[in-house]
Amino acid sequence: MSHDFYWHQIIIDDPACLPGKIIYDVIQVLLCKIEFKYVVLDDIEGAAQKGLIPILRGMENSVLELDEFMSIVREVQQFDFGDFFLFKEYPKKWSNGTSYPHAIAQTDTTVRAIDDQYVYIYTPYQEIVDVITSTEYKIESIKTDTLEKLEYPG
Repeated sequence: MSHDFYWHQIIIDDPACLPGKIIYDVIQVLLCKIEFKYVVLDDIEGAAQKGLIPILRGMENSVLELDEFMSIVREVQQFDFGDFFLFKEYPKKWSNGTSYPHAIAQTDTTVRAIDDQYVYIYTPYQEIVDVITSTEYKIESIKTDTLEKLEYPG
C-alpha cells in the first residue's frame, strides 16, 4: 500500500471500555470482506488475567498468524491501547518505523484500540467501510484522505 492512496478512517465509540471481545468482533466483521491471515501487534496496554497482556507484549512486532492471535484476544478484559496491523499475505519487510502513516501504509488494514474507549480502523477498502457501517457499532466518524491527513491519537 502507499501513503498516496486514499484511506478510510473509521472511529467506533465503545461504551464497554474496549474488552478484548470487541477487538475480536471487529476483526471478525472485517474478515467477512477481506481474508486477513497475519497480524503484527504493537503498543499493547490493558488488563487481563492469566498474564495475557505481558504475553501479548512479548509478541509485539512479530508476525503472527491471525488465528493464533484471535484465540487469545477474546480473553483480554480491557485494552487501554493496542495496534493490530493486519495483512492478507506474510509481510516480508515489516518495519513499524517512526510514524503511524509509515507503518499503516505497509498493512492491508489496521485496527487500533485507543484510550479504553475507541476503536480506530484504517483501511483502503470501501467494502470494509460498508460492512462496519452496516453493524450496530456506534460510529463516531468516518474520514477519507491520505494517511498523512488522518488522525493518530495516543
